[in-house]
Amino acid sequence: MTFIKKINNDLVKKIAAGEVIERPESIIKELVENSIDAKSKKIDIYIKKGGLSSIIIKDDGIGINKNEIDIAFKSHTSSKINSIKDLDSIYTLGFRGEALSSIASVSHISISTSSDGTISSNADLIDGKISKISSGARTQGTTISVNNLFHSFPARKKFLKSADKELARITKVLKKFFLAYPDIEFNYFSEKKHIYALKPKSMINRIIDVFGSQYNDKLLNVNSKKGQYIVEGYISNLDVLKKRAGDQYLFINNRPIKSKMIHNSIISSYSSLIQRGEYPFYSINIKASPSLYDINVHPMKKEILFKEEWKVTQIIKESIKQSIASIPSSLPNYNFKPYNQEIQRTEKINFDDSNLSQMSIDTVMTTGISKNIDEKIDDILKREKSIEIDDLWQIDNKYIITKLIDGVVIIDQHVAHERILYESAIKALETKEVESQAVLFPKTVEFAADDYDILIKLLPYINKIGFKLREFGDRTIIIEGVPAYIKNDDEVSIINEIISKYDTYGADELEIHDKLAANYSCKAAIKAGDHLEDNEMKYLVNKLFQTQNPYYCPHGRPIIVNLSTEDLDKRFERI
Repeated sequence: MTFIKKINNDLVKKIAAGEVIERPESIIKELVENSIDAKSKKIDIYIKKGGLSSIIIKDDGIGINKNEIDIAFKSHTSSKINSIKDLDSIYTLGFRGEALSSIASVSHISISTSSDGTISSNADLIDGKISKISSGARTQGTTISVNNLFHSFPARKKFLKSADKELARITKVLKKFFLAYPDIEFNYFSEKKHIYALKPKSMINRIIDVFGSQYNDKLLNVNSKKGQYIVEGYISNLDVLKKRAGDQYLFINNRPIKSKMIHNSIISSYSSLIQRGEYPFYSINIKASPSLYDINVHPMKKEILFKEEWKVTQIIKESIKQSIASIPSSLPNYNFKPYNQEIQRTEKINFDDSNLSQMSIDTVMTTGISKNIDEKIDDILKREKSIEIDDLWQIDNKYIITKLIDGVVIIDQHVAHERILYESAIKALETKEVESQAVLFPKTVEFAADDYDILIKLLPYINKIGFKLREFGDRTIIIEGVPAYIKNDDEVSIINEIISKYDTYGADELEIHDKLAANYSCKAAIKAGDHLEDNEMKYLVNKLFQTQNPYYCPHGRPIIVNLSTEDLDKRFERI
């Protein structure tokens, strides 16, 4: 009996197409690349139901000759390369000759194209088979419509996400092309809504058009040349840091690529300026001869192999460091003094915290030492002795310490404020709005189109926790009020933080409340390094002990460490 059989051509095409076309964003990527390679100056993208229903790409490029339409949709046909030597000199985005054939194998396609600007050639393709080519009239360029995606490929179709999520993935892909080609006009529509209308502009102005006016005056130029490599683009200062990666863009000769090593190198250049888990914006383009890298690694052409990756990484790192050297002067409020230097305290006391560094939180908080910490704090609160302002000190602008009859309590100011804001937000989301304070000068903020759509969905929740926001034109909101209990004038970054974590919120109402309140409170809370006045410390401590759980922050970190006199006696071996 024969078990090994030759796979029929139709199935071969569908398997091969699955490597290139994973979801609607893959079709967008391949068709926009073709439009760019066709020297288009204007590209229009129309999406319906996240690309699940319809995708239309229209350009004003060089078009396709009538006698080449049929062969253009056959596998392994290309106008980009002729011999193996051409692989070392590829400047076009496409070259493998698989895109149109793969798209035609998993969808229905209509094409209208003209190479002379007078006569058009029109055809339909169903399951890769082309209909009779008809003629018409149109301007120079090509329009391709894609419908019924994966209609004959149910195994792939069932893994697609909702229309909103597929649209978000498409927008993410398109942003790469928006940034890589600022000299091309892009119009991006979804359900007849004009999401982006981008005219040809300089690179820095294209970034602002895509991501909003909040990036204005917050971008640093990167431009350097070393050997055979040129590195150019823009990185952000510390005003637009995000807690989630996503707004980092890397290109080689304007081709969007991924390189974990280069990404880590760029992030590490900020290591002395940002905390772990913070990500700056960057859009970096490397210009180099195609002979110095290999893009023919994967059918999707996302991955790249450099012949001298270590050298490229080092050149980029040096370029980034040179650009961020100006950050201290551009951010006068940023504290670059290390904590071991002399700082201003509420009151100087003789306190050697080196002894505490040898103790773990688990040791301090163990129930075996004395009472459970909950009982200790409850006991403290029941005492007649109230905490006076003279009893509070701030250590390293990070911790608040207060002396007690039988020891000391150390409070982490950031997580303490985080707990206060979290419970205030939860109460507002579940019952009524919290107190809000009007801003002296209302602020208008423009957002990226996808971020703006998320913000509109979250607007009722955000306003309930104390913000006063309303729509104010295209992709723009106006901030007229902020929660009463936030210390920093940082409302825009707080709103950005809430938006950036949207994917984690889930669909359940209570889960949305919890995640949104936790993200808001973490970003809005006072930070380690913030100096507090005496009245601010007293207010913080009093508010903390009015919360339902003053011992842990919403993310599970301890807020309070109690060291009783007995604990101290043990540490100093008195008992």
